[in-house]
Amino acid sequence: MLAVQYNSRAHRARLAEVREPRIETPTQVKIKVQQIGVCGVDANILQGLEGVPPHNAKEIVVGHEVVGRVVEVGPAVEQVGLGDVVATSTRRGCRICENCLRGEADLCSSGLYVERGIREAHGFLAECFVEEAEHLVLVPPDVEPVAALLEPASLVVKSMELVRGIEKRVSPWCGHFFHAWDQPDWAQHKRVMVTGGGDLALLAAAMFRACGSTVLLYSPYGGASLQAALAQELQVEWISSTQHNARLPDRWADVLVDTTGEMWAAHYVRNAMARNSVAAIVTPSVPSGDFQAEGAPLLTELLHYNQVLVGCSRANLRHLREAEHALARLSSVFPGLLPRFLTHRFPMQEYAKAAAVVGPDVLKSVVTLEQ
Repeated sequence: MLAVQYNSRAHRARLAEVREPRIETPTQVKIKVQQIGVCGVDANILQGLEGVPPHNAKEIVVGHEVVGRVVEVGPAVEQVGLGDVVATSTRRGCRICENCLRGEADLCSSGLYVERGIREAHGFLAECFVEEAEHLVLVPPDVEPVAALLEPASLVVKSMELVRGIEKRVSPWCGHFFHAWDQPDWAQHKRVMVTGGGDLALLAAAMFRACGSTVLLYSPYGGASLQAALAQELQVEWISSTQHNARLPDRWADVLVDTTGEMWAAHYVRNAMARNSVAAIVTPSVPSGDFQAEGAPLLTELLHYNQVLVGCSRANLRHLREAEHALARLSSVFPGLLPRFLTHRFPMQEYAKAAAVVGPDVLKSVVTLEQ
């Protein structure tokens, strides 16, 4: 079968013929790949910043955001059946630490995890793959058309969970008990600033808006862009860093969600964070900035304003399942919005091109294997 492999020594991805995997245990499932979502991790792999092949292998099969259809099941599999559309998470736990043993490999304590398509385990950008049934989630029919957004949506779901857990220490500034961070209507009267301009940023803005928050999106792109148009439809305030004398409101945001891994460190962004706020760095890729010069003033502000900085780079299966509900809700609240997030599609042999495309009208690039 065909697969896309990356060679870290040659810094090159290529389409290659590889051995087709077979079911080897009663609990495994064989899946025909339909589509692979592409994100900043893929760009980092092609730049040699990530992408560690399995032990005794020179190349790694890439692709970590997968949607596929079940074509064969082991005799002990009960969770899924033939023809089901499924997705899976990226990280596989160490099976040693308590977090991994309870299914939260995103919080692995030992650091001995592997990540399919990223670190010491082959990924999914192949005609088919085999996976343990316990790592799969069923994709409902109403989510199928936008299932390529499940993995980034799961990161936003996790970031919301982290923010709410941290902010339970703080009473809502509006004074309403039912808007407390641990209540069902927690998002009402909350002010959220999202930084970035890709699919992750727009998903975060949409998901906080759907919960009732006031959202400001600070983007590196100008106003004449797809991102700006979608933000307007979401009733999200849009501020571009390219605007002359662009100014963010002082001490405004209860929550900062930075999807770039870098913009949070800028003084004008930090200055927009309110007292007792949380900054969630929500990005699957490695930031490239040098923050040494910003370290002292950043620490001073965190201490002075009683702020919390938390990272979120991987989600687990529970977050993936919750992301399905989140996408279904977005489709209901904002009809016709999510399909427009899938802006670019590429054939298998153009994986490198899919990982490299960026710009004001680029949200989610997808490698499509099945029409």
